[in-house]
Amino acid sequence: MMIRDVLVILILNTTACSNSATPVDAKLIDGKTVDAVRVIDAPKATDAAQMSTVVVVANCTGVATGDIATTITTSGFTFSPNTATIAAGKYVKFTTSGNHNFQNQPGATAASTFSSGSPGSQTNCLQFTVAGTYPFECIVHAGMGMTGTLTVN
Repeated sequence: MMIRDVLVILILNTTACSNSATPVDAKLIDGKTVDAVRVIDAPKATDAAQMSTVVVVANCTGVATGDIATTITTSGFTFSPNTATIAAGKYVKFTTSGNHNFQNQPGATAASTFSSGSPGSQTNCLQFTVAGTYPFECIVHAGMGMTGTLTVN
């Protein structure tokens, strides 16, 4: 059974040069008479296959040093190292400098998407909870070969 969340917004009709507001005509929604409303489907919880299993922690806030399995940095137009292997549940510390970011490569499934956001100097810890291969890139320099691969066992 799926629960349908509905966001209901009351629309008020205001008249010119007046501080008063009056409801617009009543409408029939789902068999019930209500004063002027607009029904919008709220975002629905998606099943796990549609949600990313990669957790991005900005600035590595709250991540214990012992939980970081490897660190990947930017060096010129490359990631260093550009390949790494970690155990599921551990973190990768990504540190970029200059006009770089890191994100999944195009074609990743919804469950394996991740991004540091806009290019720029930053440090983030990513926790990979599901075993698999995670190709990544700098969005600005992928065409120059700034890519890498993380393997999670």
